[in-house]
Amino acid sequence: MNARGYSARRIAIALEISNNTAARYVRTSPVVSLCACGKSSGHRGWCGPRFRASPARQKMFAEKLSPSRKESA
Repeated sequence: MNARGYSARRIAIALEISNNTAARYVRTSPVVSLCACGKSSGHRGWCGPRFRASPARQKMFAEKLSPSRKESA
């Protein structure tokens, strides 16, 4: 549930456990699913459409993800 972007509170309600237990679970579990921007996949609904609609963002992420190359003068 954490990898899907659910908050600790929402996990606690769904599993009927305390908020502290759910928060501890979220802190200790690795989030393996990442968005193109490097954040957890929970915000893809926000990031995805804006990324596809923005050439500037696509260029920025392409530069961010590509290996750094220094041009010789």
